[in-house]
Amino acid sequence: MAGILLKGNILASILGLLVVSIITKNVSLDSYGIIVMVQAYIMFIDQLFNFQSWQGLIKYGSIALENNQKKDFKNYIQLSIVLDIFGSLMAFIFAFILFIPISIFFNLDQLTLYMFYSVVLLFRIIGTPTALLRLGEQYKYFNLQQLMNWGVKLVLIIIFSLLDMLNIYNILIIFAFGEIISSIYLISCGVKVLKKYNILLKDIVLFTPHLSLSKKMKRFLSFSLKVNLNSAVLGSIRNLDELIVASLLGSASVAIFKIMKLVGSIFSKMLDPLYVVVYPEFSKLVAQNKINEIFHILKKITIINFIISILLVLSFYIFGSFIIESFFTKEYLVGLPMLKIYLIGIVISFTFFYLQPLMLSLELEGTALIINSIASLIYICLLYILLETYDLWAVVISFLVFSLLVVVPKIYILIKKKDEHVL
Repeated sequence: MAGILLKGNILASILGLLVVSIITKNVSLDSYGIIVMVQAYIMFIDQLFNFQSWQGLIKYGSIALENNQKKDFKNYIQLSIVLDIFGSLMAFIFAFILFIPISIFFNLDQLTLYMFYSVVLLFRIIGTPTALLRLGEQYKYFNLQQLMNWGVKLVLIIIFSLLDMLNIYNILIIFAFGEIISSIYLISCGVKVLKKYNILLKDIVLFTPHLSLSKKMKRFLSFSLKVNLNSAVLGSIRNLDELIVASLLGSASVAIFKIMKLVGSIFSKMLDPLYVVVYPEFSKLVAQNKINEIFHILKKITIINFIISILLVLSFYIFGSFIIESFFTKEYLVGLPMLKIYLIGIVISFTFFYLQPLMLSLELEGTALIINSIASLIYICLLYILLETYDLWAVVISFLVFSLLVVVPKIYILIKKKDEHVL
């Protein structure tokens, strides 16, 4: 299954790379920086209010399915949908409320751009369908969603480029359209997969007065809230750092930083299908109390991931200059020396990607939250302090420190628990 998803993600990454390539060759460094800032703000808000309900539904839904508890499974789906819709509405509302204070702090302007793009938040109700598809092992739909998303964007970007109509507003319209269409498609796939569980759509209501908050449901909600905090901490800094760079160094610098992150995202695209597969498997193995089997698998995953990541990084060290100049413009070559060191942090994250889903599966989400929060706080503070002195090198230094702070404590805790036979 991971191989199928990997092929889809690689193809989607290529389409995404082509989209960004066309954009950077048609707009200025500053204009692309503004586009990055708009997307960073909206995704920052999304991460704050997105409950990541799919993680809770996979964890507790897999247990319910394992024990043939159909009623509990339906209730988990109901609660998951409520969390999806509530989070989406809260994100949309707070995108407006928080813009003024955030814009003052980060020196953002052009309110219309931000408010327009915030519409995508209303369609970020994909947590439940994501979980249903993963539990049902319907991974092909994730490939189709990503291909649809970037395929639509690429076609429209090419058309607008040929018509000489590529500007900030039109690019954001194209991106919003692609996101909305792909979200609607994933939701429809989630509805379709319900049939596999012999559940009719009419059985799944958004809210029912008789929905009892049993201990199981309260545990589900508690888990979802903790996962939301974990996601808010880890996910939001991926966008918050871009806003900080933009406020202190300007839109041109954040454009270069975004290309650095885009190259690094090639690794995360490879990780997505692995995360999709291992998290449900971890949850199932934990439900079956097969803890030793999990750690046996992890040894192999660690070695394989490390070898793959090192080979990819070495390839970029050799061909990096050619790749950046070919896909983007010479203006972005200034970030190449920093990018080469930045990739070391990516290798660390890539090699130990399984730590977060494993801790969630073992109900160590509270511990993971503490580790992630401390690491993120140090990352943001370090970045803010170093930026004016070290320019974009501050990003590299801060990210390396962050990668180690996230990984090392989690490894220590899991090894200690395993050795003490607490698991």
